[in-house]
Amino acid sequence: MVTGYSSNAIPYSNLQALASTRVVIVPCANGPNDSVVMDAQSSVLKEKKFSGSGSDTDIITSSARAYTSALNKLLSWHMRRSSNLSEKDTSGTGDAVAVNGEAPSVVSA
Repeated sequence: MVTGYSSNAIPYSNLQALASTRVVIVPCANGPNDSVVMDAQSSVLKEKKFSGSGSDTDIITSSARAYTSALNKLLSWHMRRSSNLSEKDTSGTGDAVAVNGEAPSVVSA
């Protein structure tokens, strides 16, 4: 869902201007790319927003580039999030490395 759109004209030459466009998108709730994340400071669930920008002498092309940029950011974030969730370490050792051939151990309080 597009939540923000702005376009500005930048003087380019005597006869043309460059259109600079910014688009902000938020995935639909409960959709395949749902982006609800917890704010670390307030512990409140918030929707993640993705922005993109594009420029061209044609406003349609500028808008398409901005939307494509925002969509690529959303898809990259979704792919990283999916891979991080599937590779979750449950051993409690994290990135610990064995020293002198000994296996890492978990110290519990």
